[in-house]
Amino acid sequence: FLDYKTFDANFLAVPLTNRTVGRLTLQQRVPSTSIGGQAQWSRTFGGRHAVTAGGDVRWVDGDSVEDAFDASTGTTMTLHRVSGGTQRNVGAFVQDVISASDKLTVTLSARVDRWRNYDGHNTETTLATGVVVDPTFADRQDTVGSPRIGARYQVNNRVSVWSDFGTGFRAPTLNELYRQFRVGTVLTQANTALGPEHLKGGEVGFSVIPMKNMSVRTTWYDNRVKDPVSNVTLSSSGANVTQQRQNLGRTRIWGVQTDAEYRFATYWKVSGGYLYNQAKVVANDKNPSLVGLYLAQVPKNRGSFQLQYANPRIVSVAFNFQGVGNQFDEETNLRAIPGITAPGLPKYNVSSLTVSRAIGPNIDVFAAAQNMFDKE
Repeated sequence: FLDYKTFDANFLAVPLTNRTVGRLTLQQRVPSTSIGGQAQWSRTFGGRHAVTAGGDVRWVDGDSVEDAFDASTGTTMTLHRVSGGTQRNVGAFVQDVISASDKLTVTLSARVDRWRNYDGHNTETTLATGVVVDPTFADRQDTVGSPRIGARYQVNNRVSVWSDFGTGFRAPTLNELYRQFRVGTVLTQANTALGPEHLKGGEVGFSVIPMKNMSVRTTWYDNRVKDPVSNVTLSSSGANVTQQRQNLGRTRIWGVQTDAEYRFATYWKVSGGYLYNQAKVVANDKNPSLVGLYLAQVPKNRGSFQLQYANPRIVSVAFNFQGVGNQFDEETNLRAIPGITAPGLPKYNVSSLTVSRAIGPNIDVFAAAQNMFDKE
């Protein structure tokens, strides 16, 4: 594959005392190019082993080109900044799905990744004086292995259980390493010293068919993440906040997810799901006060509901409802949104409706309404 994209953004400042005017503060242009591909091979052996192996590669290069303007009128360009770098990821994987018996299936898999960040730069030119600041960033690279084992057992025609355990990792992206951005009065800085995230986790679950046309699935999971990338507040003055992406020690994310589905009267289906999620910091040497606090923008409760009528000869109609519980906006769990007294982001729900109809074998027509009740 080949992917070329450019993101453009303009940032404005609107004074609190006179909100009828605004001034330009920053123009940002973010071009990026990536090239990659994957090769995969699979074969069965002896009727009990389904083996898959392969490799993939991805190369991406990107820059964040910024022009800052004066703080009085927003008409004079004061600073030109070019930040960016190049990242390369090469991986190989193998998997064996073993039919140990008529009821038991075991999956063994492993993956090895080699990643490298290089050519990092953050060149700033002060236009009034011509002074150029061009720090040098060291290249970073690592090789990481990610094994996984899973099993599924079919107890009977109505009940099955499964479990798995594995590890994984994620290298920081060029966006996290080099691009800063602003949302309102909150400035988020990049961090060229970010390291990769490492995960160890597993899950246990079961599926049940309690009656005809009905299925219920429940999964318990527990994940431990080392050095997750998160936004950390550096300074706060009134509404102005400066934060930075940082590796946040260790976190634990565990919870229970339940889904149910029921089909009735030929064309009708009703389904729903609920997720209880606990995501907290469990260790942080740089800032021990964060231990025990919730991760930013991770709600504890989430739920969904769908009612669907699907008759190809007449029409298909689907109503969707999604509810999201309270969540915090930053790592201290203290900051409140302007106009809201309680810290964090309040709970909300969104409803949508979709109607579609097939016109002949090759054409569908549809209409959709999102956020039907105008929730903010």
